[in-house]
Amino acid sequence: MSVSTIQITPVKTHPIRVDIKSPVATGYFTGHAKVRSKAEFETLRQAVADGEYEGRDEDALREIYERFDGFGDSDGFAELLDGPASAYLYPAAIGAYFEHFGEARRGNSGKRRSR
Repeated sequence: MSVSTIQITPVKTHPIRVDIKSPVATGYFTGHAKVRSKAEFETLRQAVADGEYEGRDEDALREIYERFDGFGDSDGFAELLDGPASAYLYPAAIGAYFEHFGEARRGNSGKRRSR
């Protein structure tokens, strides 16, 4: 008889802290990234790498995130896409998403021990 040691809870989004330090914005906001399987993440990563979202900033942002906290009552999309700090906020949000998974991948892989 096997005993389960992991509990998987279905969630739709995962919060990612986005730190920003620029001439027009300093601080952080939280992006609620859509939860994806490994295959879905790889498909999205490849689409971004291949330039499929080039010139389609809003589509890319809405594909990755459901909303952003830190912008009052707004969902944050207007601020990230068209606000006075959008040239800094948009790339910070996109970068934080992919960096988050890069760090998670490194953090979850076992370290090799020399023998």
